Parts: sequence; C-alpha cells; structure tokens
Amino acid sequence: ANNGTLFLDEIGDMSSFLQSKLLRVLQDGTFSPLGSEKDIKSNVWVIAATNKDLEAEIQEKNFRLDLFYRLNAINIHIQPLRERTEDIPLLVKHYFKMYCNELNRDKSCSNEISADVLEMMIHYSWPGNVRELQNAIKRIVVLGCSEETLGFLKAKNEDRVASKPGAEKAVDYQITDGTIWEKLQIEEFECGHRLPLKEISKVALDKAERRVIMHVLRKTGWNRKKATKILNVSYPALLYKMKDLNIYPN
Repeated sequence: ANNGTLFLDEIGDMSSFLQSKLLRVLQDGTFSPLGSEKDIKSNVWVIAATNKDLEAEIQEKNFRLDLFYRLNAINIHIQPLRERTEDIPLLVKHYFKMYCNELNRDKSCSNEISADVLEMMIHYSWPGNVRELQNAIKRIVVLGCSEETLGFLKAKNEDRVASKPGAEKAVDYQITDGTIWEKLQIEEFECGHRLPLKEISKVALDKAERRVIMHVLRKTGWNRKKATKILNVSYPALLYKMKDLNIYPN
C-alpha cells in the first residue's frame, strides 16, 4: 500500500498485539516483514472503520488510547440505517437491480417488493445495517417475497405495533433553559426479606435514565446528536447508555 491508501475495517476488533504493531507504523512509517531483519519505510493514508464505541473500549482496556488518537485525526460518523430511513428505498432499488443482474433474474423481479413490504423495511431497525439489508434483498431476489424471507420484518413490525403509546406510561417532564424537571413514578420493588439499598438505587437510577432518554429520543425523532445537547452528555456517553439500558427504536 506504499504511496496509497490502506483501509482497515472493524478496527475495534484488532488484538492488542497487532494494535502495538500498527501504532509503530503510524508513528514512524516503518515495519519489519515476517522473517526479515530489515525495516521497510511505507507512506500510506490509513482509513479505519468500526461499529464499536472506541472510547468505551478504551475504558475497558480493549483498545489503546495512543492508537485511538493516532487514528482519530479526522472522524466521520455515519449514522446506522435505522436513523436514516430515507435512504432505505434508494438502497432497496439499487440492490434489487444489482442482484437481478448478478443472478440473471428477470427484470420484472423488482416488482416483487410491494409498497407494504417497503414500509415494513422502513420501520425495521436493521441491527446489521446496510449489510443486513443487502442480504435481505438478495434472499428476496432468489426466493421471492415469501413467508421465509419476510418473517423477520413481520415479527419486528408486530412488536412495533404492540409498543405504541399506551403500552408504556409516558414520562412527565419538561426542559427549560437546560434544566430537567422530572416526575417519575417508580414501582415498588420485589426484594423479599432483604432490601440492599445500593441495588435499589441502581435499579431506580436505570429506570429513571431509561425513561428520560427514551422520551428525548422519541421527541427528537431518534436524532442522537440533538438528544446529546438536550441531555447535556457526550455522543459516546449516550451510545453507551443506550447499549447498557437496551434502548432501541420501536
């Protein structure tokens, strides 16, 4: 890759052993090939990608802080597919055409995706992002819009309907000049004979935080950047809280 560009995908999964070697290359531009006693100079642009929260990985000692700062010269955040649903119809059209051509299917196969199916795709959370969408389209091109290929979409949309307003009590609070006023009704805890105060405090805090974060995300249309400003937290901190409290779009 000398004088070119090196793309490292899923950098967050790199072992600590390789992280130290990559750091050396980024620092002085040299590396030693396996079995060689001579260092080689290399001049490359490095682009790295990950779906992990690297700042959280650093806190857990899974990723080197010095390597993070070496790689983080220019940061481009790409929102997950569930936060840019306007892209879904365009991607569906693109991948349908691509797989119809690639698999030598009749051009009319694009008619197999109805408006109802596209609507289900828009409301699906796509935990696997674009790669999951690609695979779903490929299955539809091969197998058609069968129960087998659409089962995961139907199950998710049934869950979404079940979780419409009324299934959960709304949080009654207002935001004024950056101050949050909350009214949270915390249910009684089933603790048996022992009442460990620290555990109760943790459960109560998690309940309160989850309700407030859910409310803010819904009000902002699941725009996490807007939510961070309202909640006065950093973007990585919000992502960590969402993961820790199992917060996902309905």
